[in-house]
Amino acid sequence: MEIILKPSCLKFDQENTCSCCKNTVQQEQKRDTFLIEECHDCRYKDRPFGHNNQNLVCSCVYGIKDVMYIICQYCERPQCKNPKCNMIFRCENKNCNYNFCNTCIQSNLYNIKWNQLNSKGKILYYYKFTELKTIAKERGINGYSKMNKQHLINILSES
Repeated sequence: MEIILKPSCLKFDQENTCSCCKNTVQQEQKRDTFLIEECHDCRYKDRPFGHNNQNLVCSCVYGIKDVMYIICQYCERPQCKNPKCNMIFRCENKNCNYNFCNTCIQSNLYNIKWNQLNSKGKILYYYKFTELKTIAKERGINGYSKMNKQHLINILSES
């Protein structure tokens, strides 16, 4: 009997618990058809040098076999935990129960940085990097040329 994991990166222990999300995995036993031998016409149908004649009869050989599907419903289609987003992304074995999509993560990081700034820093945030360097030079701040934009905003908003 062949065993197929869904998603293909699924890892689980003896108690049938997914190592990624700690949810119970489901096991389904099915009889599926599978391709034993592909005919010449089907094999080359999608290639540019293959046969494009639609009137040919397919002579592919199929068989039936028992397959055990081991499925984790959470890891197979993990969704962003932001209720406004619900975007579906790919499981990377990093706890699918508590994941957010990259868009929501970046938005959250931006909001955290924004809330940490005082009102003067929020005004400085709209300045270009070169303008911030000029202001730092005028105020006589040492080492301004080696600082990044966020660091410059923090220093200028404090002074």
